[in-house]
Amino acid sequence: EPSARRTPWMFAPGNHEEEALWGFAAYEARFSRPDGGSGSPFWYSFHHGPVTFISISSEHEYTDGSPQLEWLDEELALANASREAHPWVIVLGHKPMYSSNSYHGSEVALRDAVEYLLVNHSVDLAIWGHDHSYERTYPVIAEEVFDIGDQNGTMFASPTAPVHLVVGTAGQTPYDDFDDPQPGWSAHREASFGIALLDVDRYSLKMQFQLADGSIGDEFTLNREIPLIPTKPAPKKGLLPAAGLPLLLLATALAAVYSHSNQSSSSAGRYHHCPSSSCHHSTPSSSTLIESSSS
Repeated sequence: EPSARRTPWMFAPGNHEEEALWGFAAYEARFSRPDGGSGSPFWYSFHHGPVTFISISSEHEYTDGSPQLEWLDEELALANASREAHPWVIVLGHKPMYSSNSYHGSEVALRDAVEYLLVNHSVDLAIWGHDHSYERTYPVIAEEVFDIGDQNGTMFASPTAPVHLVVGTAGQTPYDDFDDPQPGWSAHREASFGIALLDVDRYSLKMQFQLADGSIGDEFTLNREIPLIPTKPAPKKGLLPAAGLPLLLLATALAAVYSHSNQSSSSAGRYHHCPSSSCHHSTPSSSTLIESSSS
């Protein structure tokens, strides 16, 4: 609350926001959000610096024909068409499409219903909460790895599939109920307190998972040497990269984002992801905080 009094926060609803007797009434009463043309308080979009953020709800209907899915398809198309002004597209939500932590694990129904939209519209990064652990995937589609990056698996040049992050480690005690063996799509995972820090400009997106002691537990960079040219999404529900992008298929395998508004002339921004409502840290009054609700 002290932070929220001086810093804008952006939220993605989670399972704990739905109460047995009152539904999402407390969530709706306490938190304001941009409408973004969605007509719903549970999914919306906004721009900050070089990024289009699209926040969705894993707690509401998202199957074919649902208002949320239809809105998401349209919103992602608009985001893809505005790459010149906002080159990166990041999707925020609560329950993860990919998690190898068996305490909750992957939300397969969400993945089956929504992943194709992220792929067809060339989403760069998806950030989730729910599991109290940290995990990063390689660029992945339908559990198939599309890029393993450089020799360290941390640098990716214009990947043709989204990277997924689970960052549920900023408040409640992490748990390490990880599947054994580690899935091929999982690049790094650990059960440590920490937050995700994002540094973004027009041509690169860098993430560092900063641990409670200030050290870096994981990091990766997405580089785009040539700005992405928007392409028409595939007409059918198919899990393939958007037409016109090179395909590299390899057989091997908040939540809150804190946005520092020290943007340079190139519209660079700095974002901190902290997907737990109990995350506490000092932030300057000129910043924006985006929260993916705790699991």
